[in-house]
This record gives sequence, structure tokens and C-alpha cells, in this order.
Amino acid sequence: MTGSPTQHSRFAFPLFALLEGLEQFSGAMPCDAAAFGPGRIETQGALTVRLDRLFDIFFESYWRRHAGLTEIALRFRLSGTARVDILRRWADRGEEETVATATFQGAGETAEMAVPLNLCQDGESGASYLIAVLHLSEGAQAHDLAWCAAAAPLRDVRLAGVICTFEREDMLARNLARFTEMDGLFHRLFVINQGKPGIGKRMEAHIGAPPSLTMLDQSNLGGAGGFTRGIMESLDHPDITHILLMDDDIDAHPRLLARIATILAYAGAQDCIGGAMLDLYDPGKLFTCGDRLDPARPAILNIAPDEPCDVTTDAGRDFIARHHAPDFNGWWCFAFPVAAVRQCGLPLPLFIRGDDVEFGYRLSRAGFRTLGWAGVAVWHMPFRLKARPWHAFYDRRNMLFLCEAHGLFSRWRLARSAWGSFLNAIVTYDYARAAATVEGISAFNKGAEHLLSWTGEDHAALLRRTRNPSLPERPADASVPAGDPPFPDRAITFKRFLRDLLLPVGRSARVHAVDAREWHPAIRHRPARVLIREQPDGPGIHRGYRWRSVALLSARALGAIGILRWRRRLEPEKIRQLASLASWRHYLSRPERDDNGQPCDKAFASPPDDGIAHSQQSKATSPESCDPTLPKP
Repeated sequence: MTGSPTQHSRFAFPLFALLEGLEQFSGAMPCDAAAFGPGRIETQGALTVRLDRLFDIFFESYWRRHAGLTEIALRFRLSGTARVDILRRWADRGEEETVATATFQGAGETAEMAVPLNLCQDGESGASYLIAVLHLSEGAQAHDLAWCAAAAPLRDVRLAGVICTFEREDMLARNLARFTEMDGLFHRLFVINQGKPGIGKRMEAHIGAPPSLTMLDQSNLGGAGGFTRGIMESLDHPDITHILLMDDDIDAHPRLLARIATILAYAGAQDCIGGAMLDLYDPGKLFTCGDRLDPARPAILNIAPDEPCDVTTDAGRDFIARHHAPDFNGWWCFAFPVAAVRQCGLPLPLFIRGDDVEFGYRLSRAGFRTLGWAGVAVWHMPFRLKARPWHAFYDRRNMLFLCEAHGLFSRWRLARSAWGSFLNAIVTYDYARAAATVEGISAFNKGAEHLLSWTGEDHAALLRRTRNPSLPERPADASVPAGDPPFPDRAITFKRFLRDLLLPVGRSARVHAVDAREWHPAIRHRPARVLIREQPDGPGIHRGYRWRSVALLSARALGAIGILRWRRRLEPEKIRQLASLASWRHYLSRPERDDNGQPCDKAFASPPDDGIAHSQQSKATSPESCDPTLPKP
């Protein structure tokens, strides 16, 4: 098909520019033969440029299916001569076809290449995206390259940004400097600090005092408390239409975040937009693009493939382009309409780990679906580098509350899952994780009201209780064979548990080195002492069999899981009431005490009203933090 260039501006609504420099990974741009800049290519010699990087391609199936666009155009200004091809790549088949081609010769005039968007057929995924290929003659220059729409946005988006931070001020300062430099990115930007008070004065030295920025100190109530406080502050501004939650340690270009506002302007009124997470230390690697709840068991199903997914390759971009339909997206980058909060309530006070899961799942069940929009992504430290034994407390407790709030699974199924997680930790000698799992079950057994009594002080105590004791470090005497096939029989885990519980003798004291990826409950060779290494030459973590820990933890686990199994189910409505504005006001305004037991005023008190709006903006009045110093995990 040959497309004819048009010289008028029928496609007057820019969606996003190309070559904005959003990538952190190396591309295939032949920089020696041309100069590149935002929306700009200036050649020195004849040159062909294929603009197929993640943030330059146009994911047409998303814009067609979820934004209703039927036609878009590649718009640019050209000086010199160029032939431009627009290719359609089918993500499921890995095939490409030319859908438009035209030759241009100009002296700085604006040109457009129109392309009708593919309408996927019923029963087919229809995942496809468009790639611009420019064949530039010597000395040609292309400026203001952008994908544009003929249809106007459906709504005016006024975005409130919310950042929850705790003792990551270097990364926070870097992000705030970037976000506040771009005019109009956020209608309001709220930073909720749960670390050392006085964040506003310290940040002012780095970024000044932008009028759209509000910085608030509060006691440590986890990500749930920090982000919810930001949501409540956003509701005080009736002109705000959408809220974007962001971690303090992400790495994202403000132009990339601006694309989210554009998407929200075209997508459905009830659509929520999630950004994928790319590995901060391996920038081309996809870590997650939203996830689902497993319909068969109380667990999360990862959408991203187990094998490495490199978004700098055709295969990686093909995967991104497919329609994955997540149940939720992490709060490292998640935008949703204010109407979702007014209809569904605030997040539950789950502190951390699972607050985003429950909130996103609740929104999706109410019709506010999450779209992991292809081409929206941020860089973040991968979770595998953050894994700690105490995570099991929140993972188990919060999943139980989620299942109970939404009527998922029987108590028998929940108890069986909890027992399986406990056994997996025991047979891999991760007694701290086993203890945290039992504590999480016990915390759930105390009822929904217990969530409102959990504070940063309780979190610090949890960290101190759930640490694997240090074993005497010594070099490994041998190695567990790499790639040894695991036992296929799941019953082997229970057999090993019984052996650890009933036969504490007859074990070798030799230390065996094992790859961390190979150390799991089904491993065929399970020495009594291991040195678990992430890297072959790394220092590793020492773990070993301890009969006393097995016996004591097993007794506690049987008691907690027995209560979980046989106690009457919680009323879902009582759990969901914790997501109300009145409940959160009570949670945020209760008195705090410092390390010396003295009252500490966090200035949250404000009378509840009859609507989900008008939370008071206030700053801490106490000079010192109310939160205990957390030990490093």
C-alpha cells in the first residue's frame, strides 16, 4: 500500500514524540552518521533509521481497542529528501508488512502519513504495533517526529502525583528535580515522608519550593499509609481527575509520565493505567507488567515470563504488545481516576506488600480495569534483590485478608496453602521465613481490627524477630550438582519435614555450596549445611538444619493454622470498612509515642465528614521522628 503525504494538519493532536531519549538501554542508532535529539534526526550521509525501540513504536492494538482510535499519522517536518515506510508487526506471529510508504521532499514543511489502525477480529488477540522506518538522503533533516491523532481527547486530565518515601532522599531529590522541571506534568504533586521529619526543608535545598509541590511528614504506616495519605490529600482538590502513585526509588523520565496523562485522556473513563517495571541494573530486562491472582490457589500469577524478556529485542517487544489483562499493577507506577476512590473506597491498611494487590483487584471487580499499557514503563530495583524473610509475614497475612474480603477460597484451601508455605521454608532451613509465615497467620487470626493497631514500631520489632541466626562462616567443602533435576513428587517435601522433625541425627557437618536458583524444596540433594550463592564467586548465605527450630515452629504453625481452619470466617464488610475515609482518619489521627514513650503530635486530627473528601493538609509539629530506627534487613 502506498500512502500519500498531506500538507495540512488534520492530525492535530499529538500523542507522543519519537526519539525523546527515554531509554536507558543501548539502541541501534548509528550515531556516527547522524545527530539525534528529541523528535529530531540530522544526517551527515545517506542513512536508514528503523525507529523500533520500545518508546518509539506505536502499539496500535492498545490505542485501537482501549482508546477507540481508528486512524493515526506520523507527523514531522522535513528538510531534504526522504522515503518513509510504516511497518505493522504482528506480535503473535513475528511477521511484518508495509502499510504505508511515501517519498517526501521539503524545506521544513510539515508532512503527515496517515495509517488506519487494525481492528482485531473476535477470537484473535490482534496484537500489533507500528514501526517508522526513515530512508534519509545525505544532509536530510527530520524534526518534530510524533505520532498524532485526528480525534480530540475525550477528557481533560489533571493529574495528581503521589510519592511515598522512607529514607531514600537522594533518589527522591533526583526524581523531584526532574518532575518539577517539566511544566504541567502534575497539577499537584504530594510527597508523603515517613522517615525523619523535615523533608520539605531538606528538599528545598535541592529543588526550591515549586508551588504545585506539597511535602508532608507522618509516622511510618508503610506504603499503604503513605500512599493513602497522598490520595486523601488529592481529594481535597476537586479539579484533580486522576491520581498517579509512584515509588520514591523509580527511575523514569518525566516525558514518559506525561504519556500516562495522554493515555488517560483517550482511554475509557474507568480505565486505570499501570506501568511495567524494568530492571534498574539490567535496563532491557522486563521484570513485571502487571500480575493476576491465581484462580486455583491464594497466590499471584506473574504475567512476565520466567525466562528473561529483553525489551530491546523483537521477541521482548512482541510480548509487551500482547493484551495481558492484569488484575492489578504495582504502585511503582499506577494511575487511576478519582472516581474509583469515591466509588470503591481507599486502600486497606495492610502496611506493605499486598496493599496494591487488594486495591487493584477491588477496582477491577467494580469495573475499573487495570491496563498494563504497552510502552509505559519505569526502572526499579528488582524485587529479588529486596527479598527478606520478614516479607513472608505480610505476604501471608495480607493475602488472607484479601481472600476473606472478596470471598475467595474456603478456609480449608487457605489453611492448606499456609501449611505448604511453612513446609517449604522449613525444609530449606529458612527458619526466619517460617517464623514470619506463622506470625502472619496469627496476625490474621486476630481479626481485621488488628490492622489498625499495626505501626512502624511493630514493623521494626518484626524485623528483629525474623532474622536467620548467623552461622559460623566457613568455606564450602563440596558443591550440590548444578542442574540436578528436582524430585517430581510433591510429597517429598512432607517426607523431608517429617525426617527433620523426627530424626535429628545422622547428618553430615560438611558445607555444600549451592546456586540460589537450585535451592528449593524439591532439590534432589539436600545437605544439612549449605552455602547459598547468588553468584558463583559471591560470598553467599550460610544456612543449616536446626532440630529445635523445626520442633518449636511446627508446634506454633499447627496451632495458628488450626485456628485459621476452624474459626468462623470474618465478615467481608467489616474488612472493607477499613478502606473508608472515616476509618483512615481514625488510623492516621491516633496518638503516637516516641522512643521514650512521650506523646508525639503528628497533626492528623480533623473531624470526619460525610463525603470522601476534604482531608486536612498538615505538617508534623514534633521536632523528632515518632518512628523507631529500623534495623537494616
